[in-house]
Amino acid sequence: MFCGKEKARIQALEAELAQAQAFASALDRSNAMIVAVSIGVGMVPLIAPNFRQWMPHAIHPLIESGILLASITAVALNVFFNGASRDTSAAVNAARQADAH
Repeated sequence: MFCGKEKARIQALEAELAQAQAFASALDRSNAMIVAVSIGVGMVPLIAPNFRQWMPHAIHPLIESGILLASITAVALNVFFNGASRDTSAAVNAARQADAH
């Protein structure tokens, strides 16, 4: 039905598909972790309103809001788990343009 080259190509495509599915599955798990931890951190001011007493007074305005805490946590965890894109060509081009001026 298929010749040797076609079979090899189909097997290669199946392997690539399996890798893509594994990556997507891992990405879904890390995104679920980000949501769960962010919601938990955002609930801290509601559950333990006196937690601020152990924090520096300079950051009290930032930690009084559960929404702000959840947002900061989500951004930080997203950078940690998902990271920045691996394509550094844009950063290199921007640095070259900055050096040219």
